Amino acid sequence: MKKIKNVIAVLSALTTLSLSAMSAFAEASDKSQECDFTVQEGRRTYYCYLDDNNDFFMKVPDGISYESVTNFNGIVFETNGDVDVSKLDLKYEFTNSDIFSYNTANISLGYNQSHVENIYSCQINGDLSELEAYANEISKMEGIKYAEVFTVDFKEYGSIYYTYKDDCRVMIFPATWLDSDEYMQKLNGNKELMEYLASVGADPEVKKMENDKYGKNILYVSIKDRTKCFDVLNGLRKFEDIGSNANMMCKVLIDNNDVSFDFIGRDYSGNANDDKYINVRDCAAIASMLAKGEGSSLPETADYNHDGNKNVRDAAALAAYLAK
Repeated sequence: MKKIKNVIAVLSALTTLSLSAMSAFAEASDKSQECDFTVQEGRRTYYCYLDDNNDFFMKVPDGISYESVTNFNGIVFETNGDVDVSKLDLKYEFTNSDIFSYNTANISLGYNQSHVENIYSCQINGDLSELEAYANEISKMEGIKYAEVFTVDFKEYGSIYYTYKDDCRVMIFPATWLDSDEYMQKLNGNKELMEYLASVGADPEVKKMENDKYGKNILYVSIKDRTKCFDVLNGLRKFEDIGSNANMMCKVLIDNNDVSFDFIGRDYSGNANDDKYINVRDCAAIASMLAKGEGSSLPETADYNHDGNKNVRDAAALAAYLAK
């Protein structure tokens, strides 16, 4: 009983601290049912739309417009400050960091901004179910306040030049020291390359762009089916004579500021105040709402003992757990 009273007594001191809770937003929808075709490249998915009457205000050329989503995931955990993380024998290499960075975007990980020095994270990009299981395993280690899987989705919107219905192209940029005419003859003399182009429905001839604002040394191949342009691009890069010289037409980026961030893989039972922590403030939240006759307004996570009810038994069971 004394321990329980001590736990409750801490409440008045803790309630003066500010909390920061990061919540999920921009729930993903199934874009594949809306677009004309999809392309998967590593961790990036392109949702592509064929559009030959594009009147977009930024004057993006007609052709293929797209929404690309690049997915990342990992695990973040916070210690109580008394843990030597190097001795936890963790499966992944965690760094003492509360920041996830990609391009120019920096996202803060963790919930309690007053304890950022105790937050450790690792970008893993693995199977989510396995990461959830391991996060729950970490959360049970002594001195760990919580461990969760985080997911980050970066969305970009744009359009691609030279993907008109009758003139879809993949560019081949010769190295600066190569003569474009000589390079074009070499490629057209590559029997295996010509057979490949014919097999994927592309024009079996490499041509040279003339009078184009991007320069006269650019070569290209024409594709009959625009939905195959990504496949042809990746196919061309496998040829030794081309390699990284092949590029998807010119991409016009419209917006790259749409970021979705979420935490998953944690049992929040007992988190009655939705601050992502399980502590004495949750006991107080339950007691306060019940005292006001508003127990039905408590979140489902307030049912700490999983008996289907949200009442003082949950506060008591939680207080007993915290007093151990």
